[in-house]
Amino acid sequence: MNKQSRSHHYLPRHYLEGFKGSNSGFFVYDKQEDKIFPSSPGATFFENHLNTVYLPDGKTSVFVEDQYTNIENDCWPAIDRIRTSDSKTLITHEDKEFLHLFLSSLYWRLPINSSMAEQWSKSAFTDTSPVDYFRLKNKQGKSIPRHIVDAIRDSDAFKKSFRLILSMAPFLKDKSWGHKLQNWRFFYHQNGQRFNIVGDNPILTRTENHEDPVSLLDEFVFPLSASITIVNTNPVPTKGLSPEFTLQLGVAMVERARRFVVSHNKAWLEAVVGHYKIYANAGMNHLILDQLCLMLQQAA
Repeated sequence: MNKQSRSHHYLPRHYLEGFKGSNSGFFVYDKQEDKIFPSSPGATFFENHLNTVYLPDGKTSVFVEDQYTNIENDCWPAIDRIRTSDSKTLITHEDKEFLHLFLSSLYWRLPINSSMAEQWSKSAFTDTSPVDYFRLKNKQGKSIPRHIVDAIRDSDAFKKSFRLILSMAPFLKDKSWGHKLQNWRFFYHQNGQRFNIVGDNPILTRTENHEDPVSLLDEFVFPLSASITIVNTNPVPTKGLSPEFTLQLGVAMVERARRFVVSHNKAWLEAVVGHYKIYANAGMNHLILDQLCLMLQQAA
């Protein structure tokens, strides 16, 4: 029997490769401890047994982790093509579709969103939820007794696998999800610069915890790598983004992070954290995303 995986990355290592330096590592800012230390993609953004499922018979399964791996493997070719693109490259609609799948699954596997995902799981099989994709029936096609439905819904396996179910919401409940990809914009740092940082809550939406799994990616900002930023906002940005935007994006990444953010450039990470602390010490954290959104409006 193959040994089950233990260290489950909620930010995939292959994704983190896009933020490492020439020495195959990067620097991590620990927001809780207020310190910076060196690390690498394999040693960050994971939790032990994050996606391990504990079964009623006492055994364990990592089928949820395996499904995340399958999704990642389907998406990597498209993501790698985009990460090696430049401002003159035409990003295909199909590659955007795979990127959408990656982002939707990524959002619900983040530990910071686990409690919200569990709340959604409680609405399953109630016929009142937008993520009720299926119903439970017995072999005769009749309804399952309530106590069995409750047992399934309350199980560890269902709660953890429901994160995967949530990630399918845009595809199953929004007929225009594919059309909306036309508004996605990719912005590139110039002259080989790589100033994007990434944190443990990297998909920036207008509200801190976007609760609707269907409209999750209707508006967002996401660092695809240290040099490429994806923007989907209304109005659609048509101008280039300024260096000030990159700094503000970094500050927003620190603000939204539960604990960790990384950059291959220690001096830049220290500068971003310093700007974040100006907001935090003044009690003005709520203005960080507002300022970022204003910059995007000015770029429209």
